[in-house]
Amino acid sequence: MFTATSILLTVPFQPISVSMVWFSSALVGLATFLLLRLPLQWLEKKPQRSSEYGWDIDDHRRITLRKQSAFFKRWEPWIVGLANATRIYTPWLLDDKILPANSKGLRRLVNTLFISPSNTSKALASGVGKGAWTVEEYMAATWLSSLAIAIAVAFLFESQMISIWFLSLTAVIAWLLYRYQISALLKRATTRRRIIRQLLPHSMDTLAMTMSAGGTFSEAVEDLVRDFPDHPLAMEFSRLLGDVSRGRTMYESLVAMASRIDVVEFDDVLRTMTIAHEHGAPAAEFFRTSASQMRLKHLRQMETAIGKAEAKMPLPTMVIVVACMIIAVAPFAVMSIYSGFLEQFR
Repeated sequence: MFTATSILLTVPFQPISVSMVWFSSALVGLATFLLLRLPLQWLEKKPQRSSEYGWDIDDHRRITLRKQSAFFKRWEPWIVGLANATRIYTPWLLDDKILPANSKGLRRLVNTLFISPSNTSKALASGVGKGAWTVEEYMAATWLSSLAIAIAVAFLFESQMISIWFLSLTAVIAWLLYRYQISALLKRATTRRRIIRQLLPHSMDTLAMTMSAGGTFSEAVEDLVRDFPDHPLAMEFSRLLGDVSRGRTMYESLVAMASRIDVVEFDDVLRTMTIAHEHGAPAAEFFRTSASQMRLKHLRQMETAIGKAEAKMPLPTMVIVVACMIIAVAPFAVMSIYSGFLEQFR
């Protein structure tokens, strides 16, 4: 006959207690998620910054981001909430001009931790982010993805989430992942600028040839876009034509293009083009002269780089020569030691 004591002895209390601990931890995590989600949803409903073309542009950008990024679609309240919190409560993080002039050390620390948000903004404006991101949203999405991966990796080494070791490991991994993602974005932007700089002289020659044949500047740009459909510079000229068709002036569209591509040579072209237009100079001859000046500047840069490389060559060359001498002499030295040849000189 079974008694109450015997029945209690057969109950597996240890697995039940472990399951209850996991269940309670899950409930605590869900409660924390909901508590954090409420202020983020409130921030998401805050008025967005005004757009140049109207209030509906930001909604259209969000719809585009949902189609382009599954991560943004899934975590949109978190991303938008963190982005708005960054814009409202820490504007100094995004604007280099807010911090006072004597806070260079703090600005340097911010740029070290977050890798210069101003450079990130320029990279996103150029289109290498592959989406309609703002700098605040991109940084928030990078923070969240880095933190999620860091928690998963840290959990493999430390199962207790509420511990100094777990929190420290999570913070370090998240920071390294964040820096890696932003550095990869800036590297793509640098590569894009280099590719644009290489084609810029040829594009000036193409514009000069088309305009010398009687075409307008818009027709010359259309020919350039048609000749190089997948090139970053052609894409920028295509965006320029789109801005003009939406009502922008040609000068405003060129200024916007110069800020996007962030190439010094194109800034010089825009400056000289404005002066030539004011004085009535022929545009075709101007483009041809600009192309020659760009090629000459690239040649001088190559010569400077070659001169710097030649100055750095003696030290590696000497190291290689010493290494080759050691490789050549070492076998004879070893043979002399083991054969007893050196004993007669003692």
